[in-house]
Amino acid sequence: MRYAGGMSVTRTLGKLAVGVFFAGLCMGSSCYPPDTSTSPGGTGGGGPSIEVTVDGAHAGPYVAGADAYADYRVDRDASGQVSTATLVLHATGVTKATCDLTLQRFGSAIPPFSANAYSIIVPTTNSTPDRTASLAGQIVVTGGNLTLTCGGDDCAGLFVVNILDATHVEGYLTATMADPSDGQTSMVVVTFYVPWRAYSP
Repeated sequence: MRYAGGMSVTRTLGKLAVGVFFAGLCMGSSCYPPDTSTSPGGTGGGGPSIEVTVDGAHAGPYVAGADAYADYRVDRDASGQVSTATLVLHATGVTKATCDLTLQRFGSAIPPFSANAYSIIVPTTNSTPDRTASLAGQIVVTGGNLTLTCGGDDCAGLFVVNILDATHVEGYLTATMADPSDGQTSMVVVTFYVPWRAYSP
């Protein structure tokens, strides 16, 4: 049995059987914190926040930690056309929830990141097709004492941007991720609202 925040996650027969409980084994709606997000893609109350869901068991939403940030940079070629767009996400909660990833779009005269849904792919050419993004390195997510990772095609991921403006980015990530300690996979949803540390559109 493993614990993620106030939830227990029990692995059975190679799959996750998820149970949620809180101290004192209380029962009823009073045991659960209010869910201020929408599912998926909520913003945890409309301010900097993160929520991690592992096979249906929630950690959060939590207020974002002071070290939470996102970076956004768009590079252009000599003619002023977008050649690369890079989005870095370091979402942290004040209580045991984090998500780290770096996504890129690249090519000739490509659309940069915007409010849209992006399939996470491993490009086979020197350009990312529309509504796709390339993952640089791995996605790393923590919820309580669980650490889950994925890279490349193994993520089967979708990165959805609900809002990208001059102050912040918010949206959600869905991906199939593995526990490095035993290789077993889980379906992970991370909902985030993170302010920019650097913003160069």
